[in-house]
Amino acid sequence: RRQNQPRVIVAVGNDNLPALYFYQRRGYRMSAILRDSVAAHAGGEDAIGFGGIAIRDEVQLVKNL
Repeated sequence: RRQNQPRVIVAVGNDNLPALYFYQRRGYRMSAILRDSVAAHAGGEDAIGFGGIAIRDEVQLVKNL
């Protein structure tokens, strides 16, 4: 707000349930899902993350200020 920005956008992996919980509890809303965008960086299609969830997608969340 001090920088006169209209919104904040954050991105997390689809397996990062603690981060999704954190941001949604603070008023962020899901704005985009970039399918298969994280898989290549996470060790390929078979990478497993938090809670046994396959790491594949980037979830973008936005909060209007």
